[in-house]
Amino acid sequence: MEIKQNTIYITGGTYALLIKALEQWIERYSDVLNPDFIFQINPVSNNKHIIIADKRLDNKLFFFLVNYIKFPIKIEYNISLKAYTILESHFTGKEAMIFINENDKESDNVYATTTDNEVLKFDFRGKSKQINNSDVIFTLPDFKLSDSKHSKIIKPKEKKNYKTNDNNESSASFQLNIIIAICVMILIATALFSHKNFSLYNVLVFFGYGLLLFGEYELLQHPKAYKKALVFSVILAIYGIILLLTSHTDEKDKDIIFYLSLSPVIFLLYQKPIRLKFIALYGKEPIIERLNKDSDFIYGLVLLGLTVATLYLLSLVVTLLP
Repeated sequence: MEIKQNTIYITGGTYALLIKALEQWIERYSDVLNPDFIFQINPVSNNKHIIIADKRLDNKLFFFLVNYIKFPIKIEYNISLKAYTILESHFTGKEAMIFINENDKESDNVYATTTDNEVLKFDFRGKSKQINNSDVIFTLPDFKLSDSKHSKIIKPKEKKNYKTNDNNESSASFQLNIIIAICVMILIATALFSHKNFSLYNVLVFFGYGLLLFGEYELLQHPKAYKKALVFSVILAIYGIILLLTSHTDEKDKDIIFYLSLSPVIFLLYQKPIRLKFIALYGKEPIIERLNKDSDFIYGLVLLGLTVATLYLLSLVVTLLP
């Protein structure tokens, strides 16, 4: 049975959802994919499908694709898969079966077993090491490409032009404007009308804004939106300092308001350099929806941990002041 290079055999899922997952992956990696690359998805039956990636796709990107098809973003399905390619390193030139080890807690990894049953583990940075105690052996898929009646071709879009970038930037800025406007309206209404719940509403705005920045992380991938978010965070921090100095609420509430007002700006000052370091290490944007993935979990943990630690250290410094 002849197997094409860079082919994924999938059991489970639906044709429509697998097309969506493949299109998502192509979109996420469009900046590094040749626009001439061709991706093909072939339904064999209701729950068996074959994805054929362009044979020019290197091992690292193909492994990313296999991992993404197994664990897509905002797509719910339960699938098993086997993929096949020619290895470019370690056992160079050997045909290998690529699979996801369900027992591996580091779910960013993919595994390869050659026709001689030599097993390698590849992490998300493309580094590999040989595994000597794997029970998995090289096997062929139990269905064939020739069983498919039709296929869908998907190609990467051309490199994003300035108009597209401007549209994306404008959309991100517009969404951020809405978030900022809501925060400002709540703060103004609280200052004018809500003396009883003054502390509570301020706390909700400061905490909610920081939480939205973490959850709506894609907005911060756009430079102008990031700068706008940072400027408003500085304004919130200044407002928090003013409340600390002028508010008549009790000291405990003042402290809570003050430190939460600083949290968005501290978060953003860490977010950009940590995000850029993550991209340099893993070749992809961090994805908050995938905090069950080791690399994304570490990103989220480091980012939130540094923010909380900085606020804690700042509180210790403040207590030492006369």
